[in-house]
Amino acid sequence: MNEGWKKYSEANRTAWNEAAPIHRKTRPVDLNEFFSKPGASLLDPVETGILKSFGLDGKTVAQLCCNNGRDLISIVNIGAKSGTGFDISDGFIEEARELAKTARADCEFVRTDILDIGHEYDNRFDIVYISIGALAWMPDLEVFFGIAARIMRPGGNLFIYEHHPMTYLIPFEESGFAPEGLVLKPEYSYFNKQTIEGRGLDYFGFTEYGASKNFEFQHTLGEIVNSVIGAGIELCELKEYPHDIANGFKWAEEMGKFPLSYTLTGRKK
Repeated sequence: MNEGWKKYSEANRTAWNEAAPIHRKTRPVDLNEFFSKPGASLLDPVETGILKSFGLDGKTVAQLCCNNGRDLISIVNIGAKSGTGFDISDGFIEEARELAKTARADCEFVRTDILDIGHEYDNRFDIVYISIGALAWMPDLEVFFGIAARIMRPGGNLFIYEHHPMTYLIPFEESGFAPEGLVLKPEYSYFNKQTIEGRGLDYFGFTEYGASKNFEFQHTLGEIVNSVIGAGIELCELKEYPHDIANGFKWAEEMGKFPLSYTLTGRKK
């Protein structure tokens, strides 16, 4: 398993490193300016409410697949004691460290494959946070959530805020939706097990560049839930929402008929 995981993760590392400088140019928010303001947060009301329900004061937070750290810095800014973010990309970790310095946030950012997170982090965190787009890069959820559980303190909280697996079946454009006939024209099966290959990761400006291949993995909601439980984490709550946190299905969000995102909370036994 490790050999297969590494093949994909190193390819994705290259792909994300290519995208990092492009994101700096095309994202709609100047993050350095944004985080120069005390208490600045990019978290939406759903995740803010759930995080605050854990009681952030004095809590240490880890984020797996943290990208440029904007979410983790926001969590510290709204009350957490400190944060540690892990990500495969050298470029995004470099930016995360810059943003944390700008925000004066007590955050550590570690460039690592999730598979290689060291045992010095075992039982260290009160909250492990996983946000939009992280799970799609994981070849094996049992391994992934086993690591999440390992770094979480007994009694600690798991919080996932992700795009709903249903979105794999929904066309990006409204023209692919036919309410008078077939409702869905899915490109993939909900139960697809084939690795999804792509090129280009600029989901802000959709810049065309000489992108290396990236590899994603599709997981059903049942697989996600069962992998969490199998890691020794008690499921507390699963909620589904019609709002789009992936910024790819605005037409579907306006219809309000599809589950586009979900939150899952759990507690380590």
